Amino acid sequence: MKWLMVLLSGVFLSFYSTGVFAQDEYNCDDFSTKEAVMEFWYENNYSAENDPNNLDGDGDGYPCEVTSEEFTNYAADRETVEENGDTTDDNGMIGEALPSTATNHVSSIFAAVGLVISGAFFFFRYRKVNE
Repeated sequence: MKWLMVLLSGVFLSFYSTGVFAQDEYNCDDFSTKEAVMEFWYENNYSAENDPNNLDGDGDGYPCEVTSEEFTNYAADRETVEENGDTTDDNGMIGEALPSTATNHVSSIFAAVGLVISGAFFFFRYRKVNE
């Protein structure tokens, strides 16, 4: 029975740390420009059906009252950059695009450490009881 409790708590922690339960984390006021909100929308592959932050209040498929023309132009520019593999920073420096391998989910690390500690605790406690 204890193993089931540990398993269920581990599943809950993994869902929590990966953001499955995170809803409505950002609002339109959190973005300083339309380009910033379009970048966030585009990078996360959001759409009218997939909008966990409710940035598309009117359900037209575009965030924070961005027009379809603005977003289409933005997406076309991004696809051109991705195809060429070149990016230009604010200083006009051109370089290759970096792979999307980083994460900001520090909570995932803490959840994993918590699971290891709780697993070790129950392992040694079970082992003591059965000796």
